[in-house]
Amino acid sequence: MVDINPKYWVHAHMAFFMEDHPLDSVDRLTEIVGAPAASPPGQDWEAVEERLGATLPADYKRLVDRFGAGQFGSIRVCAPDASVPEYDLFALVDRIQAQAEEFRPTTEPPFNAPFHPQEGGLVPWGEMDGGFTFFWKPTSDTDARPVVVSDPSWLAWYQPCRSASTFIADYLNSPTGELDGIELEAPAAGVGVRFVPAISR
Repeated sequence: MVDINPKYWVHAHMAFFMEDHPLDSVDRLTEIVGAPAASPPGQDWEAVEERLGATLPADYKRLVDRFGAGQFGSIRVCAPDASVPEYDLFALVDRIQAQAEEFRPTTEPPFNAPFHPQEGGLVPWGEMDGGFTFFWKPTSDTDARPVVVSDPSWLAWYQPCRSASTFIADYLNSPTGELDGIELEAPAAGVGVRFVPAISR
């Protein structure tokens, strides 16, 4: 049994520059990819957060309310109870927690970072086919939670000091997919600089 350190992410990744970027870039994303052809199902966010056991950033709620679950470039954005299982936020949280428990004893010393619903745990919100996973780091200001990115090996972790919506918008404006030294799959490797709803893929 690995002794989990609830302060792991606070000590490992400090958010120094969140004030350098807007917290909500949903309108900018709409300008980049266009408005969705159809409105997604509405969310009861109070019920979602109660079930999840975590408060979600306001920009993510606006993102899901406007676009729903789907893919921006190569990034899959999950939403609560998405009709396509690989885009379901609750399923993603469960899968990441299970993967973490498998991964912990494979490192030396054992990887003792927490993942939601563990205290101080990262909350996942999206993935990329190349193996990258996107999380929020818990902070006292829910709406200023920075994105944390894991590489496919789970041995390299990055904090681009952006909210989820700003991270996606900046990523779509990077033809190569590189952002702050993170070599992500290019948007063209996925659906291009556009949004494709999960139900249509």
